[in-house]
Amino acid sequence: MVINAASWQLVQQTLVLQGVWLRAQVATALPVLPKEGVVAVDLQAVTQVDSSLMTILLQLRAQSKQINLLGVSDDVKSLLTLYRLDAFFDQDRVVSGV
Repeated sequence: MVINAASWQLVQQTLVLQGVWLRAQVATALPVLPKEGVVAVDLQAVTQVDSSLMTILLQLRAQSKQINLLGVSDDVKSLLTLYRLDAFFDQDRVVSGV
């Protein structure tokens, strides 16, 4: 079993995130994540998050007029609401978990 693993891939214009996305994983991935041309972020396979995920979402949002969030968990939705960022992102689906 891999613990604290985070992975990502760009599928067309959707950034697909998987696994655990905490401060350490975000800090490692941030310099190499695509920042342009992304119109959606798929979070369905994300298993754990903290507020540092907002850094990725905000950087993507700064490059695009609209970012669509797919597979938004209750935890991500709570963070978006807590930081008053929910109005900046379209959220297609809400799933339980994370």
